[in-house]
Amino acid sequence: MRSVICLLALALTHTLAFGQGRTTAAQDKALNVPDKTDELGVGLQLGSLSGVNLEYWLTQDRTMNAALTAERGNVALNATHVWLFANTFGGQFRNFVPFVGAGLLGAWGDRSDYFRRANNENFALALHVPLGIEFLPRLERFGIFAELAPSLEFVPQSFAFVTGDVGARFYF
Repeated sequence: MRSVICLLALALTHTLAFGQGRTTAAQDKALNVPDKTDELGVGLQLGSLSGVNLEYWLTQDRTMNAALTAERGNVALNATHVWLFANTFGGQFRNFVPFVGAGLLGAWGDRSDYFRRANNENFALALHVPLGIEFLPRLERFGIFAELAPSLEFVPQSFAFVTGDVGARFYF
């Protein structure tokens, strides 16, 4: 966790100190700008569900996220439709983009702090609603995010839980 905080502080310092330059239209398309349509982000997330995270930008304010993660003896896979709210904050905080999503989270395994299983079931399925913020520094090709995700398991039984993760993605 300490290394994630250091990475976030370094990225923020770099952005505030060096991210004020001007770019050409071709450079803007390749870097973090409000319209990232058809760009793909690949990275890692750490926390309740740690693993590999992908984000594909459908439009300038909607993405599809997927993650293959592990959690205490389980493998989890999620797919989430995300709505982003760019320009929510102004000034030096314009690079912070809040988001909300809706999707499904499936887990396979026999031991979990988050998924309940009846009769030794080894699969669980939950509705997943991530709420978070992503730091997208202008003139850089990466993003750092943090999210909390209230979830409602409905297979094999009903059970509510919350996960929390931080991560980083490289966009290309």
